[in-house]
Amino acid sequence: MGRRLAFVLLSSAVPWVPVWAQTASDNPPGTLSEIVVTAQKTSQRALDVPLTVTAVQGEELSNYGATRIQDIAATVPALQVDSQYGVPGSYDLTLRGINTGSQASTTVATYIDDVPIGTSGSFALGGSIGLDLFPYDLDHVEVLEGPQGTLYGASSMGGLVKYVTRTPSLTENSYQVGGDLTGVDHSAQLGWSGRGSANLVLIPDQLAVGFSAAHVYDPGYIDNIATGRKDFNDGTQNGARAVIYWRPNDDLSVKVQGLYDASSFNGFGTETVNSKGDALYGRYTVSAAAPDGVESITRLASADVEYNLGFAKLTSITSYSNRTAGDSIDATGIFKPIFGVDAAFVDSIGLKKFTEETRIASSGDDRFRWLLGSFFTNEQTDWTEIGLAYAPGTTTQVASLSPLLDGVIPSRFREWAVFSNETFKLTDAWDVSAGLRYSRNTQAVSEVASGALEGGVFDRGTVRSEDSKVTYSTSTSYHLTPDEMLYARVATGYRPGGPNFVAAGVASSYGPDSLTNYEIGLKSDWFERRLQLDLTGFFIDWSKIQLEGATAAGLAYLTNGGSATSKGLELTTSAKLTRGLTLGASVSYTDAYLKDDAPQVSGVAGDSLPLTAKWAGALTLDYKAPLNDSLQWHLGAVWRYTGPRDEQFPDALFYERLGSYQTINTSVGVTNGMLSVDFYVHNLANQHAFTSWLATTGPVLLQPRTLGVSFDLRR
Repeated sequence: MGRRLAFVLLSSAVPWVPVWAQTASDNPPGTLSEIVVTAQKTSQRALDVPLTVTAVQGEELSNYGATRIQDIAATVPALQVDSQYGVPGSYDLTLRGINTGSQASTTVATYIDDVPIGTSGSFALGGSIGLDLFPYDLDHVEVLEGPQGTLYGASSMGGLVKYVTRTPSLTENSYQVGGDLTGVDHSAQLGWSGRGSANLVLIPDQLAVGFSAAHVYDPGYIDNIATGRKDFNDGTQNGARAVIYWRPNDDLSVKVQGLYDASSFNGFGTETVNSKGDALYGRYTVSAAAPDGVESITRLASADVEYNLGFAKLTSITSYSNRTAGDSIDATGIFKPIFGVDAAFVDSIGLKKFTEETRIASSGDDRFRWLLGSFFTNEQTDWTEIGLAYAPGTTTQVASLSPLLDGVIPSRFREWAVFSNETFKLTDAWDVSAGLRYSRNTQAVSEVASGALEGGVFDRGTVRSEDSKVTYSTSTSYHLTPDEMLYARVATGYRPGGPNFVAAGVASSYGPDSLTNYEIGLKSDWFERRLQLDLTGFFIDWSKIQLEGATAAGLAYLTNGGSATSKGLELTTSAKLTRGLTLGASVSYTDAYLKDDAPQVSGVAGDSLPLTAKWAGALTLDYKAPLNDSLQWHLGAVWRYTGPRDEQFPDALFYERLGSYQTINTSVGVTNGMLSVDFYVHNLANQHAFTSWLATTGPVLLQPRTLGVSFDLRR
């Protein structure tokens, strides 16, 4: 609410080679892994999926202590991660340039298996509250580019990040423990983590359970001269998961799981700078008079039931999630010049969400494949915020001004949808596919606010809205050979509209925004899977863009603007040069800009859309070789480049131009199959770079050079 009310009033990559997904089968020596993904809600070779999808194995992530979405984005240049505070659990995701820089709801959806996480409404900071899962929970992570509105629904107009969790083995028990020790430049602290997992077979071939847990302590590296505290942005991450997998016969399977994920950080990874962007008090130093901090907790319970009807497979996915998040932001820089006080704004957001998806899909690999489904979600959120005014240099509140703001916004979002997807084989080499989805939602929001900024107590009552949307996709793919495919795809996506608070000159609701994505691509494996090359070109027409404005009294509202365009090229390649040496490269070019003026956000036709670099790329190297009959060693390296980008539109009050930056990450390790030990370095050159910019606290920093050692023991 502070971003929407008070503030408007004044206005690392991880070193692994891109595995590109889970492997489908035994891999012949000296060849690249074959990729299997679930992008279209069924297991398929990525080579057969007519859209851009990239995946990374959970096992590879765990080897390098990866616990953040930035680690996954290291080898997906098209995925831009805008960290809100420089700590886990809070970020904005952008794919293919679909972002306006000030978004109440996300354009990139996040899923755990087939369960959507986070809110589709606009009154719970859905565009900035993220989720970071631990590698022991994961089989792999998929990144789907372009709109996924037909199969995944609302808020996936830019794309989708899908965490695919591990299913317990029904045939063998297994155990795994591991941990890391890390050191960060400009920190006197030592970071550490511990993790473990177990797979227990209770009834062979029928019933098994899995458990995993992890704890991470991240050392701080920012000094706060206002309080005298060194390394004040330290924090912890915790995660746990339990899953029961029951398959009494070949026709029925039931997977029930519970997941807990939490993070808590005492400060932000930011730096205090002057108007030119130069550090005022030295690098990695801030002056935060009021306490900063951020925390989030996600609890998820889900049940996935599949039954083979013979002619088709029936699937039901039921979930309930409870999520709380909060942050405390030092706003002294804004309010001290006005009122002569230190200030802090504390947000607290609670989300309760129930979902049910039921679908039936044809069995086998027949000439005609079909899928029919329905989806329902019920979300209830509570967003509270209090702004406190302190006497300078103290924690004593100024009675005449504190609270600056004290408000609560409860809201509700309900959506019903039906969808279908069909594929017809015209020949053994030529497929055509089409999908359709109809969605309808109802929403309600109310607000009670008081405080010095409000000038009294205001009850804005309850405002309601409802809207509906049809999305579609169509594609055709032609296999030149079993390992070379050309495809073309047209797909649409949308974000729901919603209610606005009643105010003079503000409509009581805003409508959905939507886009159409036109895409052509080549997917290919060459030289008996020793060379992989994917090339994609896309053009996106985005209309009725949702924009955030403000009334003269400082009340934030949402409205629909004009249109924007995003177009670009993406290239990914990987080559197995020798039995042990693999090289990879990926590059993305994205030209995203406004077609119409957007005065609500100070945008002018032709302005680049924020938070997207025109050029981004990565180079990877992986080498494996035996040391002796029982030991193998490996060397890995990743170079990632992100080009310049805008934090807001150039004429906006808080506009900042973020420069380009690049990182080099390396690792070396040894394993005997049971015990693995890896030494790694992130940000090898110790580059000092800004990855995003907060209007209230300044630039968010790329984490300084980090050295670590990781071990894992399996049996």
